[in-house]
Amino acid sequence: MSRKNKYKWSKIPPASGKTRAENKIRSKIPAVIGEAYRNKPSKPVNSWNLLFDEHMLDIVVEHTNERITEMAAFYGDQALSCQFTNHIEKTELKAFIGLLLLSGAFKSHNEDVSSLWATNCVIYFVLL
Repeated sequence: MSRKNKYKWSKIPPASGKTRAENKIRSKIPAVIGEAYRNKPSKPVNSWNLLFDEHMLDIVVEHTNERITEMAAFYGDQALSCQFTNHIEKTELKAFIGLLLLSGAFKSHNEDVSSLWATNCVIYFVLL
């Protein structure tokens, strides 16, 4: 019986004894490698620093602040009355990324934003 993708199902296995490469199961087990394997982080903050080091965060803050300056200049006086033209700090960026991780962990893509700021949560993520 032919399908739209042109594959035919059969109860009889193919005559060839070889297994095609795309049908083979990979035997390599995923594992921690590199710096994470050598230093084995003992605290969550050390794991965080392996994902986002200080230099990387500095670059993101620098370019974000440049973009904020450009947008404030583009909108002129209208932007001066807006509270979103302030430059960000590294602490705010860490908090934002932490909230993104938290919302992903709780699968809260349709949840109210105010619940991310709730203090009665069972799990707390502390990012220094």
